[in-house]
Amino acid sequence: MNKLLTILAALAVTACTSTQSLPAPEQANLAGIDTGDSITLNMTDGTTTRARFVAVEDGEIVCDDRAGERHRADLETVTSLDYRTYDSEKTGEVVAGTAAVTGQILLGLVEVMGAIAGGMGH
Repeated sequence: MNKLLTILAALAVTACTSTQSLPAPEQANLAGIDTGDSITLNMTDGTTTRARFVAVEDGEIVCDDRAGERHRADLETVTSLDYRTYDSEKTGEVVAGTAAVTGQILLGLVEVMGAIAGGMGH
């Protein structure tokens, strides 16, 4: 049962975010992207870079790679910035759905246990 609840919780958390694309990366701070948020930089040469956002400073996006090394990307070389956002409306829907599924599973288990216990008394 604990495994089932863990799986349902993981699915709920995944469903609560969505990927947004910011075509004007210099507005990252205004878009609500915080230091440490996961971002993907789409570059003019067609490459992408995944990193953790730090700031927009002096015409550059400052970010840290997975190894924790600091990098700077000139805004003129970044075509867009993708980031994940928390969706509170979707979260409410998922939580309600997860609670309903969990309740149905528990009711089913109670019925099965009752049938087993009833069958043992005969």
